[in-house]
Amino acid sequence: MNQKILEDIGMSKNEIKVYLALLKLGKVTSGKLISETNIQVSALYYCLENLIKKGLATYSLIANKKHFQATSPEQLIELIDNKKKELKKILPELKELQSKTEERIETNIYEGYKGVKGIYDKILRELKKGDIYYVIGARQIGDETNKPLNDLIINFHNQREKKGIKVKIIFNKDLKEGILKSIKGFKNIDYKFTDSKTNSYILVYKNKVINFLYTEKLLAIEIISEDVSNSYKQFFNEIWKD
Repeated sequence: MNQKILEDIGMSKNEIKVYLALLKLGKVTSGKLISETNIQVSALYYCLENLIKKGLATYSLIANKKHFQATSPEQLIELIDNKKKELKKILPELKELQSKTEERIETNIYEGYKGVKGIYDKILRELKKGDIYYVIGARQIGDETNKPLNDLIINFHNQREKKGIKVKIIFNKDLKEGILKSIKGFKNIDYKFTDSKTNSYILVYKNKVINFLYTEKLLAIEIISEDVSNSYKQFFNEIWKD
């Protein structure tokens, strides 16, 4: 018999020993249970008390002496049902506790050309027709000093168009000529220019914020958080209005 099942429903190993002995012996005195289980007197009575509380055992007085016996094994199902009922009572409190916990923020770092390509590939997988993403401080298109990245982004926009994904971009003004040339003919793109000149850009979509940094090695830091993403979208909209 797989006694682990009985442990899983909340019975201790000693309780299982006593319960199985009661099933085997029928109505029996504590002395016979001690002989059968090799459990000390104090521990035995503790187990019997718990089994009675759980509805798994009863006792009767015969010649002023307690005799114990197991109830029907079907009572085990009743025990599980009772535990489920009790659990359901506290579920609202547990859910309330969960809702009060702070959102866990996940951070991932991607390096080099392949890392950045992986991010844009994921965007194409996760966004569908009609979805929109936002870019702040963009300088990745039209920058011929970094042709591999420029080609990667142009290819990404071609695929984005085919899927019907929309984008709103705030470009850096210092690359305006090259940008206008590169995006000519693109659909589902809305853009503005800013006088700010940065060496990075931020992309926001769904619950993700990605900060692309032009260091010695191309670096992208992805933050996965609904709260952080919403705050960046709000920031984007404020800049967009100006």
